[in-house]
Amino acid sequence: MSQQEQEQRGDPMIGAFLTFIERDAIAHPDRITPLSSSQISHGVELTRDVVVSDDDEIPDDITL
Repeated sequence: MSQQEQEQRGDPMIGAFLTFIERDAIAHPDRITPLSSSQISHGVELTRDVVVSDDDEIPDDITL
């Protein structure tokens, strides 16, 4: 199945996870906190040499 077909069909696990996150955020908005500047800096450092494109395709042997 191509990535486009998977996106159109939807992933039930992703949908269930996003529903869980949504419900938790609504029930406990106090748990939502912004990222600190050090966390953002760490993320930038981790991805410094990563190059991606919206046109990149995920190979069939990769599972998410």
